[in-house]
Amino acid sequence: PVSVAGYGPKALTLAGRVADGVIFQVADPYFIDWGLQWVRKGAEEAGRDFSEITIHCCTASFIEPKEQAYDKSRWFPAVVGNHIADVLRHHPSDTMPDELSKFVEGREDYDYRQHGIAGAEHSKYITDEIVDRFCVIGTEQECVDKIRQLESLGVSEFNLYATFMERGPDVIRQYGEIILPHFT
Repeated sequence: PVSVAGYGPKALTLAGRVADGVIFQVADPYFIDWGLQWVRKGAEEAGRDFSEITIHCCTASFIEPKEQAYDKSRWFPAVVGNHIADVLRHHPSDTMPDELSKFVEGREDYDYRQHGIAGAEHSKYITDEIVDRFCVIGTEQECVDKIRQLESLGVSEFNLYATFMERGPDVIRQYGEIILPHFT
């Protein structure tokens, strides 16, 4: 199977036309719901059955009180913000939701030398609210509830950015022991 990752209308429409799956590198239900309209459009243009396209969600996640997870997770929305800023440069503003433009308004230059690093200077503009939207953090139940919300949009594959995350192997183990039983 071939999956296509994308943030903008062109890449998401392409995913709908040709891919077996689409990868959303964000756990924001608003963004995924918005993006799926483009995937559906591409599938319809190609005469494909949209329901046969696997919807993936990749994000950072910590199963712990949100107050402890916020600073560990800000790097992820900063990475996403960098990609969204690129998309906004290449698409007419009327094809992109205002919410995305507003998200990157306070963004400063992105330093690739600190790509994916917790505490990176370029992640300082990321609010707790954005971390809540873009990541899956919190108690066991809060994480399960967020994944269920994503599932209700059509997400059937959930992936963690464990290689970038502090304690990545621990988070994977926690997911196997604590979160996965809720979904089997």
